[in-house]
Amino acid sequence: EEKKEFVFDRNELVTMLKSVSYAQSVNEERYMLKGVFFQLAEEKLALVATDGRRLAVTKNKIDTKDEGEFILPSLSVNEIEKLPDVGKQVKVSFTDRQVSFELSVEETEQKFGFQNSIYLVSKVVEGKYPNYKQVIPKDDFNAATVERELMQECVNRAALVSDEKVTLRIKSGTMEITGLSTLGDACESMSIVYEGDDAAVSFNPRFILDPLRSIPQDKLVLEFRDDMSPGVFKVINQEEDVSFLCVVMPIRTD
Repeated sequence: EEKKEFVFDRNELVTMLKSVSYAQSVNEERYMLKGVFFQLAEEKLALVATDGRRLAVTKNKIDTKDEGEFILPSLSVNEIEKLPDVGKQVKVSFTDRQVSFELSVEETEQKFGFQNSIYLVSKVVEGKYPNYKQVIPKDDFNAATVERELMQECVNRAALVSDEKVTLRIKSGTMEITGLSTLGDACESMSIVYEGDDAAVSFNPRFILDPLRSIPQDKLVLEFRDDMSPGVFKVINQEEDVSFLCVVMPIRTD
């Protein structure tokens, strides 16, 4: 079996995994989606997770000419996210059947009881991962720039009233986030950077909160069109590339 490998920054790998792993499926029947898809192509590493109702993708440059892909099972994803905070680099080697993560421990860290290396070896999920790029909207959407933590706080408060649906009402310069249920209603308002037509779109609040909690950046772009189209959260890096995106299916706005 052909073995492929790459070396990557340990903290960066954990950050990338945490930014997508919440979107893994928990459905036993869709076993191929019960994990995170690793894809090496064009000197970039992409990590992808989806459960059919949302899709999270993150990408980063990588110094390798190797190309390949594998699906890391959700239990192994969980273990990688909990790796001890030692070593700067992780070496990832994979074949069609298994993948290994090797963390080199520096001498100064060996006093904590760790020896030269920490290994984690895992089977990979068998099967072909679906073509996730088909799910990413290609049409022109409206785009608003939002403060991540502020939006997280507003959605959190609206979700206290309605944990099944929150509605985003977007107009020039402001976004209202409302939750409505038999308990009452909640309305939060926040400033955004947006010039365009008014729009309203509703989502499951958990599907909005998961990406907002899981990425470190302060600002992100929210793309939307109407109440029947998905919403897309994006992080644009300094090279004007999309380093993270999360596509969330809408709930019908009444």
